[in-house]
Amino acid sequence: MLPVLAKLMLAERFLPRLFDQIAAAAASAANGKCPDLSALEAAATAKDDTKTAAKPEKAAAKGDDAVKSTPKLEAVKSTESALLSEWLSSPAIKAWGAVPTAIGGQDLRPYLFVAKDRKDYFGAASVLGHLAAVVEQLFGAKFAVQGLEADLKRLAPPEAAQIFEAVRGRIVGGDSFDTEPPGAAGLVVLVKAHPTLQANLVDFLEALPRDRLGPWVCGGWEGVLKDGDATQRFDRLLQTWGKEGGAMLKAAATGVLRTRQGAR
Repeated sequence: MLPVLAKLMLAERFLPRLFDQIAAAAASAANGKCPDLSALEAAATAKDDTKTAAKPEKAAAKGDDAVKSTPKLEAVKSTESALLSEWLSSPAIKAWGAVPTAIGGQDLRPYLFVAKDRKDYFGAASVLGHLAAVVEQLFGAKFAVQGLEADLKRLAPPEAAQIFEAVRGRIVGGDSFDTEPPGAAGLVVLVKAHPTLQANLVDFLEALPRDRLGPWVCGGWEGVLKDGDATQRFDRLLQTWGKEGGAMLKAAATGVLRTRQGAR
């Protein structure tokens, strides 16, 4: 029990967002487990196996062990979710995942009460309080969501950030990105009302799985990403999408980037 708790508490202390994501996934799962966590740990430790495979003399000594590392890594890649993609893009999270004691196959629910007593992950309403109703509104139809901007401006910045994370988490948890997912329009209106969240929005877009993204992701952000750093990061992201992903995503990203550059 102690090694599992120690690893969770490391995440709680140094990677709070990761801890919250793991806790939310474990709390909502019937068995209390987080499959993405198992995949993260497998990927984080697979690099050591591939290094071994690169040395023939060691590979020969270990028989088929080094050869088996490649299928394991490929299996992780083939089942990569948006949340897992986000984790694997962070060296700090991968380093945490490589910490001895694999906990992805454990029922983590008992540990949540010990590791973090100031949040209740077993009910979104109890976590967000009165803000839960706002989150639900941001998943409404586009026309209805657009009318919320004035009300959203009255939120305190910490409340807006909490709502952003709640909406982002639900979108990522839906794991469907070929068409615009519910909640995306809500993020646009929320960031319009609170421009300090522009970096958070680009973080969200960067973490989406490029191989399963539809062309919707390339447009609709012009009226909300206005800061120099945010627009530059989005331009670089469009360049990446123009080279990676499906044909429709590549075409859309290239076209939007050309239009943005021509307007300057």
